[in-house]
Amino acid sequence: MSAPEKPNAIESDVLCRGIARAIAMDERVIEVLAVAASVLRDAKDPNAADIEGEIRTHQVGIIK
Repeated sequence: MSAPEKPNAIESDVLCRGIARAIAMDERVIEVLAVAASVLRDAKDPNAADIEGEIRTHQVGIIK
């Protein structure tokens, strides 16, 4: 089995832009969840801690 071909400059650029878009979407989701968690926390909702945990999990997933 031969080694896979290295992507050319255009393919690399397309890949990098796709990854950047995915990260930007993930950050937007985290921002929206953080607002929701804040509203729930202010309302003394016990589920706020669950959402905050999910936010931290999502952030770690982005880093990995």
